[in-house]
Amino acid sequence: MKKSNLSNFRDLIDECEDMDMLESAQLVLTDLLEINKIKNKLLTLEKNISLGKRAPFYFFASSLSEDEVVYAAEKVNGKIRRIRERMEKEKNK
Repeated sequence: MKKSNLSNFRDLIDECEDMDMLESAQLVLTDLLEINKIKNKLLTLEKNISLGKRAPFYFFASSLSEDEVVYAAEKVNGKIRRIRERMEKEKNK
């Protein structure tokens, strides 16, 4: 019967007495956990990016370059800030 990858990995670790090699294994496992975490986050972001009120913005924003996205984000943030300031002024009248 063929051994599983986990079983082979455990054997490799059990047989290893080299601290540098074991630390390398630890780094690989830590990196793999981080990669999986990022992949899951990416899947969630992609799943939710075009839902609800986001849809019309996603349609246009998805074709922008990275520099254009940065510019557009600054523009949206500025507009939100101005609207909030205006609302605050009206509230304080």
